[in-house]
Amino acid sequence: MRFATWAAGLVVVIAAWAVCANLGAAPPGRMSEQRCHRVAAHMVKSGDWIVPIDHGMPRLQKPPLYYWLAATAVLVSGEVSYAMTRLPSALAAVLLLIVTFHWARRYGGTSAGLLAVVALLSTDQFQDNARRGDAEMLFALASVTALLLFRRAVERDRGRDSAPSTISADFTWFAAAFAVALMAKATAAVVTVLAPIAAWAALDPRVRARLDRRFWLALVAATGIACAWYGLVLTRVVGAWSEFVGHAARPLGVDDPGGDADHYRAPYFFVKHLPSILGPIVVAVPWLAWRMWKSRRESSRSASLVAGIAFAATFVVFSLVPQKQPHYLLPALPALCVALGIEFDRRLRAATRKPAVLRLCVVSLALAVAAYGAVEWTWARAFVPGSDVVASVLAACGVLVAVVAVAIALRGREGTAWRTLAIACALVVAVRAAHVTPWRATIKARTEGEIAVADVAEAAHVQAAAADHRVAAWVFDVDDALTKDD
Repeated sequence: MRFATWAAGLVVVIAAWAVCANLGAAPPGRMSEQRCHRVAAHMVKSGDWIVPIDHGMPRLQKPPLYYWLAATAVLVSGEVSYAMTRLPSALAAVLLLIVTFHWARRYGGTSAGLLAVVALLSTDQFQDNARRGDAEMLFALASVTALLLFRRAVERDRGRDSAPSTISADFTWFAAAFAVALMAKATAAVVTVLAPIAAWAALDPRVRARLDRRFWLALVAATGIACAWYGLVLTRVVGAWSEFVGHAARPLGVDDPGGDADHYRAPYFFVKHLPSILGPIVVAVPWLAWRMWKSRRESSRSASLVAGIAFAATFVVFSLVPQKQPHYLLPALPALCVALGIEFDRRLRAATRKPAVLRLCVVSLALAVAAYGAVEWTWARAFVPGSDVVASVLAACGVLVAVVAVAIALRGREGTAWRTLAIACALVVAVRAAHVTPWRATIKARTEGEIAVADVAEAAHVQAAAADHRVAAWVFDVDDALTKDD
């Protein structure tokens, strides 16, 4: 276990470097990132941190928590740059990896935590949002932390020897995390936090029994803290109330937001985009779903099933909401990776009786990791300026560690080999996250800028048609032609 803990720490350090290296290299690929940059710069310049201002107008679509963090980074560093406004998101990504590791380790052991961290680090959506200066990663961190704190509070409450002060502290921290989620992305926290809790309660009567007065008081306290900013804005901005109501109703398709906020998609949108959201771990989703089905009657005992239910609840609710984007699933990815890590670790433990099969799996995955590292190194060397030395070192270290994992497996130490292979995966993914991903973002920003200029007339025509026929736009996925903001 000592080596597993050390390996997990090393993977988190590699991930921290991967999301923070070259943080300001790529241009902003989304309008949300440009807005956060402008609003944070205006806060520092004007000294008004209450009402977010963008292009001289109040920006009330989202709460200001990320604006405050980005403005604080700019104020402390004295530098108005995308690297500074992205820094809170990068730090939130590192903390999210740590929380994911803690969740999986708590219910499945250190090896399960290590597998969950590597799985989350390898997802494309995590890599993209970790280096993006908007509220999505902060929101995911707060949502996942709130779910983990709620589970801990419920489980401690089951024990008869639990001290009341400890139980109250758990719900207090849950309220704090939920308040941060509300201040990061407002009502979206209802889906990412309360929907999984409702699903747990529906399937487990013991969870329903713990939704008592303390839980509701925690929710009321968190909502009150989050609504304090709204109260201040209502006293300072004329017409703020009607704007708040309109923004809250738009995800349900009640009003047409227009511009880059127009994201009406079909209910099967996430199913279609799972490969681009999950990356390589998408191949394990059918196997995990099968494992979840087999353990469906073990909701009170199966920690992987509990995590899988959290992912499924968020997935289903966001699929039914008319407005959706790929990054909406980001807060649900850690739960999926926790379920995957726990189940995969269980299968590894069960396979110890067949060492030949286990060694074959280690060798096969090590070869795949080595090949993937070679591909990423080739891409970085061929296309990314200035990445020759660092990318070569990371890729070479990843391939070398993968070879070491094979040697360890052949000596009969399969458990150590898996943990060593996880380090190799982190090194190889770091090549992509630190070098290839920024390069892709640069190319994407340039390409989408050219397309936006060329197709502005056609896009305006399609948007007007969708506003008149919103149901058709939703059902037939016409909205894919409305925006290239993914």
